[in-house]
Amino acid sequence: MESKPLSITDHTMIVVRTHADLNLQGWDKQEIKALTDDYNSLNIEQEGDLIRVQANSDLDLTVPAGVSVTVERSSGDVYVRNLSGALQMMRVGGDLSLHNTGAVNIQAVGGDCQMVTVQGPLVIQRVGGDFKGYELGGPVRIDGAGGDMTLQVSGGEVQARSGGDLLCMLQSQAGLPMRLHAGGDVVLVLPENAGVALDLRSNGHNIAIEYAGQSLQIEKRFYQTVFGEGGIPISADANGDIRITSDVNEFDMDDLLEDMQSHWQDVEEAREERSEEAEQAITLRAEELSAHINHRVNDAMRLADARIQEAMKRLEQRTRRLERGFPGSPVPPVPPMPPRRPSAATAAAAEKKAAADDEEKLLILKMLQEKKISAEEAEKLFEALEG
Repeated sequence: MESKPLSITDHTMIVVRTHADLNLQGWDKQEIKALTDDYNSLNIEQEGDLIRVQANSDLDLTVPAGVSVTVERSSGDVYVRNLSGALQMMRVGGDLSLHNTGAVNIQAVGGDCQMVTVQGPLVIQRVGGDFKGYELGGPVRIDGAGGDMTLQVSGGEVQARSGGDLLCMLQSQAGLPMRLHAGGDVVLVLPENAGVALDLRSNGHNIAIEYAGQSLQIEKRFYQTVFGEGGIPISADANGDIRITSDVNEFDMDDLLEDMQSHWQDVEEAREERSEEAEQAITLRAEELSAHINHRVNDAMRLADARIQEAMKRLEQRTRRLERGFPGSPVPPVPPMPPRRPSAATAAAAEKKAAADDEEKLLILKMLQEKKISAEEAEKLFEALEG
């Protein structure tokens, strides 16, 4: 079953559960296409505007780009691209990769999390491993990542907490407050001539500022300073060192994009194989169903032929008895008998005989329709039944 027709509107929401890996992407069709290794475990149901998709094996799912999607649970890795509707990830057991999405809300990712081009608010409660996010439209809120964190934010309020090192780049001068916390070092990359007010705290007692023509090494735990008009308040709290710079070479997402493109190329190749397998599965099931139907039809035809033969024998016997019983002279009429109520056994026998007569009448009509007997022969057979 490669695709399933569903009613999809602007209010449709899709909920997905899979016990393996999930490849989820959007397209411009108002259709859902699901490919998997085990179609017996694939289940797609719709109730109103809610569509539920569940699979026990790897799932390749393509949906209308603008619908809202919730991944309730995925035991494996999840890869998502080209979705403009709201995206919610409740629980991802493995790694998570996003490319070109709208607003994103993530509750828990067990492994690493990486994303490129999120055009809307990003909210993450917990990432077990490292986090990398490039071209984030903002606002951004990441309550916790167990490993290192890399952020490239266009604007909006930013709140981020990392268990390891934290590298953050502010791409534009327009923005709201930034609050950064790191278990390791913090590196903050600011645009040239940005108006910021810095509130820095380094438990490593090492704060370096290489920005706006300054080169400062500050061996203090706390340091505050203002650049430009100081329009953007930024606080950074690190268990290690803090460095402020304008060197954009700190960021390189080429490798990440190449990895994403390579993955989706593999998905496209696997999709072709799965499509062929799905067509073969459909053909096989159709052949099995056809064979099953033919078997039942043949059994029914054999039974019908046997019943017709039995009915024909009974009709022939009645016809011969009728022909032998034609009287040579008139038979005196039999005096009428007084009416007698039939017994239960007699009534049952009469009912059984009536049912048999009705069946034989239908057979006579069928033989007449199929031109196996003539009208005269049919009339003679009916007379025999009445005799």
